[in-house]
Amino acid sequence: MTAPTITIDSVSRNKIGKVTGLDSSTVTFSTNQDLMEWEARAEGMGVGQGLLVGEQRTALEDGYALKLQNPWNETIQTYGTLWSEMGAATFNSISYGSATFVVDNEELTNGDKTYTINIYGKNEQGEWTAYVG
Repeated sequence: MTAPTITIDSVSRNKIGKVTGLDSSTVTFSTNQDLMEWEARAEGMGVGQGLLVGEQRTALEDGYALKLQNPWNETIQTYGTLWSEMGAATFNSISYGSATFVVDNEELTNGDKTYTINIYGKNEQGEWTAYVG
């Protein structure tokens, strides 16, 4: 099996600083595989390198830190069996499982500069997402 692919779905702000209200950013990501654990790092060039800004190392659901969900079953539970009951939602708009973490300005301790945040996930075979520069 290949290592997981991480997709950043949203970032609440691209620049953060010391000003209250502008001092953090919420990041939401998804993956193409169930994850046993994940971590987000500022700087560094791989797992365990750089400043830790988010992580999930313990199981949240069924032994996984991030488990993909069947969007069809979730849709039926939310909207019923008829597509007309879904309203504005579509099958493609249903999330397959995602995680969120907050990057706080106080976590970025290597000075006032531009930081790159990388997210790494580990699948059931123990393979971690590779560093992408």
